[in-house]
Amino acid sequence: MTELKFNSFIFMLVFGLVACSDQFKLAHSLATGDPASPDGSTTGGDPALTPQLPGTDQQPPTNRPVSPPNGVPPICDPFGGPPISPDNGLVGSLTYIPAQHATYSMRASQFFPGQPNVVEVPNPVYLSQLNVPDRSFTEGFPILGGDFLKTLTGEKLIEFFQLRLKGQFYLGSGDSNGDYEYSLYTDDGSFLNLESSPGNWVENIANDFTHPVSLGCSKEKVELEKNVPLNVDIIYFQAPRVRIAAQWFYRKYNPTPEPYCGGTITDFGAFAARGWKLVAPANLVLPPETPANPCYDVPQ
Repeated sequence: MTELKFNSFIFMLVFGLVACSDQFKLAHSLATGDPASPDGSTTGGDPALTPQLPGTDQQPPTNRPVSPPNGVPPICDPFGGPPISPDNGLVGSLTYIPAQHATYSMRASQFFPGQPNVVEVPNPVYLSQLNVPDRSFTEGFPILGGDFLKTLTGEKLIEFFQLRLKGQFYLGSGDSNGDYEYSLYTDDGSFLNLESSPGNWVENIANDFTHPVSLGCSKEKVELEKNVPLNVDIIYFQAPRVRIAAQWFYRKYNPTPEPYCGGTITDFGAFAARGWKLVAPANLVLPPETPANPCYDVPQ
């Protein structure tokens, strides 16, 4: 397996590209079905800020042990803010395909470890939530000391990468027991897999392939109970530069299909009025086998 080349000043990875607040701002593309241009952008104009959606209260800590990441420094939330507790977050892996081996049209399975030309980044990735409004991504993955994560050709990693994230979803303090549904608003492809029973994973959302920002929705409703975790597995990939989007929503199940499913959200106010809200940091806890989040209390 090809290994990454890192600068000699890499000691740990600290991210804080976008300040995280207690409220969560969403963004949307004004395009409705516009195809992506060859550089990966949509053609419908700049994204606009939309109404803020509420988060939820923090889950109680699980008192998991603190353990260093086995000598491999973590990647701390390249898109959002710091974790709200040592237990908070999603943890996962990062892979990429060098641009010379990639094509405009991609699918998630091409980024899986062991596939041709896939490079596995050894550093674990920690996210406090999945909340990346539709925007340009040219900053790359910054490293403490002023450097950036580089591809094999020495360039910033800003395209043809995939994140595979795991965690546990909890209902918030304002949620009640019952049936729920999820949605993933992404550019490019994404999947949501849920553990329906021990060891049995079910594909709940499939929004594959290179495409402009679009909403993928649950295939089936999910029964959830307060204080009972649901194990989740999220796949998100970015194909050609430069626009990215990755937001995860949930709501109480509605038998009336969401009209934006399969397309672009053009009115976030109407979307929120139909019950959708962001999966907030307070909804997310690391998998039980994962030590405490090493990105907690890291200076930003």
